[in-house]
Amino acid sequence: DLCMVGMGGNDSAGGGTSGNCGSIVACTGQRTTPALRLVRNGVGVENVADIGVSSVVNVWSLTAEISGSVADDSEELARQVVIVLGLVGCTRVMGWTEPSSGDSVELEELSASDAGESWRFNEPTLVAGLTRDGQHVVQVTPSGVVMLQLTSTGWRRCAEWKPSDRSVAISAASICGNRIAVAIGGSLVVYLEVRGATIELVAQQQLSHAVSCIDVYAWNGDQKSAYVAVGLWVSNDVVILALPSLAPALTINAGKGLSRSVLMCSLGGTPYVLVGGGDGRLQHYSMTLGDHLKVSERKYVHLGSRPLALSRFSNHGEASVFAASDHSAVLFAHRPADGLGRLMCANVDAQNIRCATAVQSSMFPDDALLLLVTESRLTLARADPAQRLHVSLRPLPPLAAPHRLAYNAALAVYGVATIHPVDDEAQDLAPWKSEVNELSTRSPPSDVARFTVFGGDGGGAQPADILDSLLLQPFEMPESLCVATLTSMPRPTSRVDRRDSQRAPLEDVFLLGTSTVLPGEDDAKRGRVLVLVWDAASATISVEGSFAGLGAVYSLLPFRGMVLATIGSRLLLLGWQSVVGGSEYELVPLCSEITQIAALSVAVNGDYIIVGDVMTSVSVYHYEETVSNAGLVRRHLVPVARDYAGVWTTA
Repeated sequence: DLCMVGMGGNDSAGGGTSGNCGSIVACTGQRTTPALRLVRNGVGVENVADIGVSSVVNVWSLTAEISGSVADDSEELARQVVIVLGLVGCTRVMGWTEPSSGDSVELEELSASDAGESWRFNEPTLVAGLTRDGQHVVQVTPSGVVMLQLTSTGWRRCAEWKPSDRSVAISAASICGNRIAVAIGGSLVVYLEVRGATIELVAQQQLSHAVSCIDVYAWNGDQKSAYVAVGLWVSNDVVILALPSLAPALTINAGKGLSRSVLMCSLGGTPYVLVGGGDGRLQHYSMTLGDHLKVSERKYVHLGSRPLALSRFSNHGEASVFAASDHSAVLFAHRPADGLGRLMCANVDAQNIRCATAVQSSMFPDDALLLLVTESRLTLARADPAQRLHVSLRPLPPLAAPHRLAYNAALAVYGVATIHPVDDEAQDLAPWKSEVNELSTRSPPSDVARFTVFGGDGGGAQPADILDSLLLQPFEMPESLCVATLTSMPRPTSRVDRRDSQRAPLEDVFLLGTSTVLPGEDDAKRGRVLVLVWDAASATISVEGSFAGLGAVYSLLPFRGMVLATIGSRLLLLGWQSVVGGSEYELVPLCSEITQIAALSVAVNGDYIIVGDVMTSVSVYHYEETVSNAGLVRRHLVPVARDYAGVWTTA
């Protein structure tokens, strides 16, 4: 069995339910190596450290050499990892010095009093970056551009540039080595260069609309392949300007979505222009360089529902792009056997990321480090490679064969039904053997089943510790498992029920279907549907109710606050209904239909219910409700179609 866990899918269902999820948790192994395995093909991020920070708009990480200093007992220049946080109305600067004397580093924040007249802390930083020599830092704020140098005595300001018209502000900026591109007053693009110890104005270009985002980059590292890409409001165009003249080279219409982030990069030897939309849509254009810049291919993909923030980084030596959003992703080039690079997108198992930046540190020489910003945290994380399949293992007790699995996303716990041999003398299984001997009135069974609750580690992705377990009856085996919310229904005065509910629904409960085969029987003559409630406060699992059926409960599926069950050769609709003369509730059948031989699986599409039979293919039923004059509701499962071919259905 398996279930989906992750981003936006149906996390609560087991038995192979599909969805737009980040990973798969599967029951694997039998008697020798039973385990739960988490399988994913995206990019995993492992938290190294984090701190609480709020109101962060963007983040940059720079590794600057300390001018005039040498590390202790080494000829290597000392460096400082500088983290620049651009907040809503100010800037914060923090970092650590390398090489470090131990295995840990201490993150220190630079105060305005210590920085003197170097950093501009009272303004939000639009962009920060290193110059080509790695010894100077450029900070761009709405009032201007400053170039800083880190010395053994602290930071000092080397150069400064401000717009000639002090009444207008810089709205967007980008840095690539000694190249600086800024947008002033909304629609004026200015190109600056760092030359020696000065910042010089090279060219400027007036555009037709205000600039929403900007990026400067050289695809081949030379001036001939250097361009400025500018996203515009209103027209939604992306204009590419050639350097150093800022002459228009190409205009790309980005469609209806507003461009919130633009990035030029080279992935797998192919130059790309990436445009992140405000609606979470990523558009990527493969470019053809030469005397005339051309778009050779354009595609788009929806990554999330929030604006995208794009940033370059190196993922274990391969050029990649991090697309931060509510559902973040890493873009990279896949190289098949023919050697032609193809742009690929891999999900990231960290969600709701506002922005990200790469970190270069000698403390982690072989790792791809990222700084990830969420609504209230700044996290230093280690990224996994994007090209391989990631499998993590959660071993189960010896000889405990996992049979059914479901993930409860609301409670962040897993429910696992396992089967164990009774005659095993292992310490973990000894208590089960004594319990079975006490409950059994016949010859003891050879196997016994348990329902176990596992905690979810790391936001519910990886199964963690065993929290509680429940022993099933002798000869009772698990057949199906799901998570559902049951709507409480009042007991009807006749054979129908009323629309209004008298009690809050029973939310996020496990439903376990079982079968019982006694000695001397060839097939299951009886089975149960157990309503299992997980109490997080006391960390216990308990049986809230049950329904006894005449056959094995092959499949369960939530449906409109009720549950569909295939028991033997029947399809039943079960509801959570009050007991006559009391305040308790029980699971009762509301309506049913006979299928064929053995109904093994069930699926739902709207009001249509599809049942798969072991030998007679599939049948389709339609769910209908009729209301009497007294306001009573009658429920029906109406057969509408079936496949008459004698086909064995497995799922």
